[in-house]
Amino acid sequence: MSSTSGQTSAQIVGVSFGIISKDEIKKLSVLNVETWKTFDELSHPREGGLCDSAFGPAKRDEMCATCGLSEFDCCGHYGHINLSLPVFNPFLIKQLFQVLKMCCFECHHLLFSPTDLEIKIAQMEALSRGLDIILEDLQAFGSSLTTDNIGLDAVSIRLYVRQKLKEKIDEEYNKRFTKSVKNGLNVKNIVEKQQMVYKEFLTGKLLKPNKKCLQCAALKNSLTVLNNALIIMNESKSKASKKIIGADQIEDMAVMDMTAVRVGYLITGLGAHKLIDAKPLDQLIPVDEFLPVMYDKHTDDMMKHHFPVRNLRALSVYPLLIYPTHYVGDNHYISDTEDSHKTELNANSLHPKHTEL
Repeated sequence: MSSTSGQTSAQIVGVSFGIISKDEIKKLSVLNVETWKTFDELSHPREGGLCDSAFGPAKRDEMCATCGLSEFDCCGHYGHINLSLPVFNPFLIKQLFQVLKMCCFECHHLLFSPTDLEIKIAQMEALSRGLDIILEDLQAFGSSLTTDNIGLDAVSIRLYVRQKLKEKIDEEYNKRFTKSVKNGLNVKNIVEKQQMVYKEFLTGKLLKPNKKCLQCAALKNSLTVLNNALIIMNESKSKASKKIIGADQIEDMAVMDMTAVRVGYLITGLGAHKLIDAKPLDQLIPVDEFLPVMYDKHTDDMMKHHFPVRNLRALSVYPLLIYPTHYVGDNHYISDTEDSHKTELNANSLHPKHTEL
């Protein structure tokens, strides 16, 4: 930044992008959204809801509760919601999945040779300093350092390779670039190469992870992404071959009973097929009654009689993944089954006669 005749000028030398942190989100936020209902019975926005006036005026004659400006002048304000459980960022789940595929879940080290990893880090450092023309030289130089020091332990070799690669980069940088050349670097070309290297690293093309961890000898776990929202880890063959235990032997998991509190359900594809095969639309009963019938824990034998095949498996976890907002006796408690009335139907009401015109 320089000053001439009282005028201040500045030159932008770089721009960086990143993911906003939790603390930054709360700092920008003007409201913690805690009310799950957006509007009241009169269709007015609820305080603490998604349409709270703290976010900005919703109508022309309203004023913002945060800045006091009108709809035309207020630019809007951010809020936040505190989540009860960790949630994957949907914009980063693909990159997170690729990184997890490179990790050992036993010792939490990367599944790469430490020396190879140091070479790739050095190449990325060289790119950031404009030395895109020495990437292949760094690969050959780093490999030669490993073969020349076979007698050293792994940690010593890694530190030695790291130091020598750093010295090599500093030497090439000072030798190739003067101050004038540094200012005239082809930044666009270097950034494109950086993006290509990062992409090839994440996809495993630049450096493939080993199938066996070099630190603890554990086998690599296979991972899959479900609906771009959930990452599932499949056990390695060595673990899968071990004795399989029942759900009743797993801590924090129990077989469901009729008396258990049922707030929400997570149904597998096999379970869904069992429910559909029971043809519930032919004999309608509330879902909180139907599911206990299907896993054969309902206390009403008459209900069970209508569904002879009751082979659903139901498990419950503790602590619960979700909790009810209201309990029986609380204000605003609503039940879709306890307050309902039984309706008697006869054959005529089910199958009305058609009159020909």
